[in-house]
Amino acid sequence: MNLMDNYISRRSFVGAAALTVIAGCGTLLRPGVAHAGSAYGSQTSLSAGGKTYYGKCMVGNGDGSAVTGWAITSASSVVSSGWLGAYVATFDSGGVRQTSKESYCSTSTQYFNVSTNKLYTPVGGYFYAQGRLYGWNGKDYTSKVITRTPNVGRSIPKFAIEEYPVNEMGLTYGSLLSAAYVGKEPDLVSAVTEEGEKGFVRLGDIRTEPPRSPDEASVLYCEETSEAIPVFDLCGNQIGEHILYYGGGSYEPFGMI
Repeated sequence: MNLMDNYISRRSFVGAAALTVIAGCGTLLRPGVAHAGSAYGSQTSLSAGGKTYYGKCMVGNGDGSAVTGWAITSASSVVSSGWLGAYVATFDSGGVRQTSKESYCSTSTQYFNVSTNKLYTPVGGYFYAQGRLYGWNGKDYTSKVITRTPNVGRSIPKFAIEEYPVNEMGLTYGSLLSAAYVGKEPDLVSAVTEEGEKGFVRLGDIRTEPPRSPDEASVLYCEETSEAIPVFDLCGNQIGEHILYYGGGSYEPFGMI
């Protein structure tokens, strides 16, 4: 059953897989992997509405068995409810595995953080996190990709490309990690089904567009929940489902921005 025909969502995705090689329609090949630890990405900043906003991603497995991704954000001074927002996704060698909800501060604050739910995986593999930062500019939201963390585990190649490849339906596909080079996210991003089969998820099934105002944003606070989204092969045939377990949010300054 082809569910991707005539589908272009108004929503966009911030998330993608590690190295993916397309070998025919829907066949994915990936390299070997190593072990976990913790890592921070470099700081990202943007200016909006007379404020400067900062974001940094973190990934780690503090208890030795579960990996969590964080987007740690702040503003140059206290901002009103709904002005500061973030999103983060955690990836392993199979692709995007856990995400936060796209969330915004629900009170006046200078600091706001969101996290993925814990990702429990077998020993061996690499992990990383990447997110997006949002700041209210008085009319709408300005956003910017937060620099990905280094790998927790074995390194993988950089994704410095100019354009994404396009499938037979005219949809781009590839890694979120290329977004910093291409300037936008792909239409389709790689993920795995609950049975471990490799495929792609639609951009609109992961993250919505920014809200239209701080009042609308202030109710989009990140809470732990889950939902099932479809996974397709490169030709648009549904091959299974992927369960996204969303993490929560917090207002701790963390002392890192």
